[in-house]
Amino acid sequence: MNKRKAKGAAVIFLAFCIFAAPAGAMAKINPIITVQVYRAANDLILKPGIKGQIAAVEKYTFNYKGREKMSSIEKVLKYVDAEKLNPASLKWVSSKEKVADVSSSGTVTAKKRGSAYIYPVPRGVYSYKTRGKYIIYLTGSVSHGFKIYGGIGSKVKVTNK
Repeated sequence: MNKRKAKGAAVIFLAFCIFAAPAGAMAKINPIITVQVYRAANDLILKPGIKGQIAAVEKYTFNYKGREKMSSIEKVLKYVDAEKLNPASLKWVSSKEKVADVSSSGTVTAKKRGSAYIYPVPRGVYSYKTRGKYIIYLTGSVSHGFKIYGGIGSKVKVTNK
């Protein structure tokens, strides 16, 4: 079984365990989850064909108890100390590669007019989901535990002005 199928099977199994549990049992379960959020530090405005650099990435790690949306977690980050990371230590994903592409070192190349988000992703993560400026990814297994990661992307606006 390859890694992607194994992760998919683990997520399905975890979801089954959570949703198949009786309501009374769920009321007693209140897990604490370690959350890591990676935030790209700067937005960019570029012209087509021009390159820009993501200046830095901030990594926040904290324990979270309960359910929250990524936008609410962003408010929590004001109270958590950040670790500064070198952009080259992560991999990068563009929401719209036709508008802006990003290299492994965090260098953004503007391709055509429009807007895109550039997300920092820890190395070793292959599956993720994006929504607006947020990205969420899950790693781990049933036997070794799961880790939830999130990211807040940099907005790249490509304009002719």
